[in-house]
Order: sequence, then C-alpha cells, then structure tokens
Amino acid sequence: QMFSGAPQGSVLSATLFRLHIHFLPKTLARFCSHLFADDLALIIKGSIETTFTQNIEDLEQQADIAMKLLENFSKNLILPVNIKKTKMMLIHSIVSPSYPKVLFKNETIETVSSFKYLGVEIRTKMGWGSFIKTRLDKIRNIYSALRKMFRVIPLDQYNIRRKLFCAFALPHFLWLFVTWFYFTENQRQDIEH
Repeated sequence: QMFSGAPQGSVLSATLFRLHIHFLPKTLARFCSHLFADDLALIIKGSIETTFTQNIEDLEQQADIAMKLLENFSKNLILPVNIKKTKMMLIHSIVSPSYPKVLFKNETIETVSSFKYLGVEIRTKMGWGSFIKTRLDKIRNIYSALRKMFRVIPLDQYNIRRKLFCAFALPHFLWLFVTWFYFTENQRQDIEH
C-alpha cells in the first residue's frame, strides 16, 4: 500500500511523475530550466556588462530566488529535493574566482568544477578536452573488444560484424563528428591519430 510516490518500475510511473511536476517550468519561468525525467538543470545567467564581483552578487540573489521558488514548489507538491545530488557550477574564464553561496533549505549546495549531465561532462571552462579523452578511451576499448570478437566471427558473416560495429562503435564516432567544429586544431589531431 503506497501513500506517496509512484511504484518503482511501473509503466505509469513516468507519466504520473510528469503530470505531478507539470507546472515546475512555469514556476521557474524567469530562469532557463531543463527537465529530463526527474533531473532538473537551472541556468542562471550573469551579465556581460558588469564586473565579475558584481555578477557573483547578482547570481547569489537570483539563485536565492530560484531556490525559494523550488523550495515552495517542493513543499506544496510533497516532492523532496535530494540536496546531496544537487550541485552548483559557475562557468567562467577567471583564474581564481569567488563563488556565489547557494542555499536550499539553509543547506549549502556543493560547488563543483565539472558535472556529468545526461552523459555529457560539463566543465567550468567549457573545454572539450575531457570529453574527447573519454570518447577516445571508449572507442579504443570498443575497438579492442570488437577485434577479439571478429577473430571468432568468420569473414563471410559481414552482416553480424556490421551490426556489432553500428551498435557499439558508431554512436561514439557520431558524437565526435557532431562536436568536431568546436575542437581546437590540437584536439582534432589527437582524434585523427
């Protein structure tokens, strides 16, 4: 017998959850919010025209408003927020920045320099180095595994070999091709070799 939440693994769980949080984006309309399943990403933007110190103060104020809105929404809909999984990241190009203090229910939200969101690692400097290294490592591991499998799969079984490549290796190559134009010349050379 359940009094709150949705049954784990139920076909209706995702639909019921989506209905339950339907108005969350509208509640946070003044901020850029991104919802995917039960993950929420809030983007609070600074201003290009102001100094970094002033931006930090403005970001703290905006974050305080956002956290209060989220706290009220959470309280009204009996939807707990996992503070341990909640992270804050400041994207910047400053050498040693001061960070805004962000609180949710009087608990400080941890500041991180990198965060994996929906399978993509986002870093404070918005660089692609870690992403490229991770992809290349995965491709090397997959290539090694495919070579071992191809030793036991006869050459005339081209269809099976092709399906294995398309299922395991091709998605990683596509990720690299989609992001190719954002890479530096050195990063492109690393990929090519």
